[in-house]
Amino acid sequence: MHDILFKNYRTLTLEDINKFAEEIGLDMEKFKKDMESQALKDQIKTDQAHAKEIGATGTPAFYINGKKFGGAKPFNSFKAAIDEKLGKPTDKAARAKPEIYELSVDNSPWKGTEGAPVTILEFTDFQCPYCARAAATMDQLVAAYPGQVILYVKNNPLPFHKNAPGAALASLAANAQGKYWEMYDLLFKNYRELSMENIHKFAEEIGLDMEKFKKDMEKQELKDQIKSDQMQAKQAKATSTPTFFINGRKMSGAQPLNNFKKVVVEELAKLKAEPKPEN
Repeated sequence: MHDILFKNYRTLTLEDINKFAEEIGLDMEKFKKDMESQALKDQIKTDQAHAKEIGATGTPAFYINGKKFGGAKPFNSFKAAIDEKLGKPTDKAARAKPEIYELSVDNSPWKGTEGAPVTILEFTDFQCPYCARAAATMDQLVAAYPGQVILYVKNNPLPFHKNAPGAALASLAANAQGKYWEMYDLLFKNYRELSMENIHKFAEEIGLDMEKFKKDMEKQELKDQIKSDQMQAKQAKATSTPTFFINGRKMSGAQPLNNFKKVVVEELAKLKAEPKPEN
């Protein structure tokens, strides 16, 4: 469909699009129903909001390992950018050391091994689909390096996600009862349905003391903690979610597991620690 739409970009009426769908052998009844799906419309709105947030105001806009690369440039321009990311010495930038950010983990929820040589700090948003995807990746990463990685999580609810602030508060209120990660998992599993009514159901489901949970949701201390997280994100230029800092090295977006593994291995090598991934 991608190829046919671009081949016929001058003639994209709904009638034309239905013809293209038939041409590539789609189930037309399902296709027409899916064209009316609110979930797909919301996905497009999320994409647009994310583009606006990171400054991708024109199309096409590309991000190669998080670095902005705008416009329909020649093949060789893309090749040079990829060669740079692969570490080929194309210019001084390819040999430059990554910027290291000094960030506090203070009282942030964590998982992994306390005192581990590799610290990962994540700024997340519970209504963000990319964060939901990254949550599973982080679980795999922590499991792959037992004793060598610790993951801390801070909240950065984005302004265009109306349910994200409430979800962030719920995660901290659950943390006050020692069930942060149980709430974390449920919030991401249901990131499209984060009404306060649903959040209360999640709290009951994981066995929280509901009276305490509701009181903690109103605590100024937790609201201030979220504001502090957001201020730190802003100072570190973590304007989109998810954003990670691996021993201070910034990584943006829900990248593949192997991208994170590469950085972890590099950090362990710096510390002369032997990386022993289990998978």
